[in-house]
Amino acid sequence: MSIESDLIDVTREDRIATITLNRPERKNALSRALVCDLIETVQFLEETATRVVIIRGAGGTFSAGGDLEQSPDEFVEEVSKSIDVIDAIHTSPVPYIAAIEGAAVGGGLELALACDLRVAGVEARVGLPETTVGIFPCAGGTRFLPRMIGTTRAKELVLTGRLISGDRAASWGLVNRAVDAADVMDTASDLAEAISSNSPTAVEATLRSTNEAFDTPVIEGTRWDEELAQTVAHHPDFEEGKQAFLENRSPVFEDR
Repeated sequence: MSIESDLIDVTREDRIATITLNRPERKNALSRALVCDLIETVQFLEETATRVVIIRGAGGTFSAGGDLEQSPDEFVEEVSKSIDVIDAIHTSPVPYIAAIEGAAVGGGLELALACDLRVAGVEARVGLPETTVGIFPCAGGTRFLPRMIGTTRAKELVLTGRLISGDRAASWGLVNRAVDAADVMDTASDLAEAISSNSPTAVEATLRSTNEAFDTPVIEGTRWDEELAQTVAHHPDFEEGKQAFLENRSPVFEDR
């Protein structure tokens, strides 16, 4: 089975599919083209007999997040498409497992948070560093995190922009398993095998019930974040943050 995309690779063995983000030269940064191909892939797999999907990144990195070489308008468009794919994954009747090798930061972590389970290497780096470059986690990060690890820890991550190890992420409940880097895919596959042997109808019902366990749906809130992103992405702080990141220097943000 194959998908016509240079940016997404898909393999399927028995009832388990593996999606590989294939942009290793950019550490699988989320461009608009990659995200659009990912949406089509998610929709395609729902039309097959796939029982579980594993998402990973090529080249030993899950995803470095949104591509900061985009213009503000391109960035907001990519955010909008990212929300579309996060919505598709989060509400899919098929369970998704993120296999986090290397790093999952920014939009890359938001993609992983949309998945139902996460496996990370103990030395993997995860976090939402958007505030350090003048933007904020506008594709679900501020919505998923508090539900998973509590408001106190979620605010620490998003306000400082610091990254934590896969080992700490597991202790905080951000990932389900933290294992040696070489064992990430095997562990994800073991979980997928266990899930795929269960009733698809029961699994789908369980996902729907669990995803609706809170008052405000994640995606409903994230759509509001998309509107907020329009303002923040066009602010001078974001331009300064992007340039500082690309020039490998500390940003200088003006007082309000």
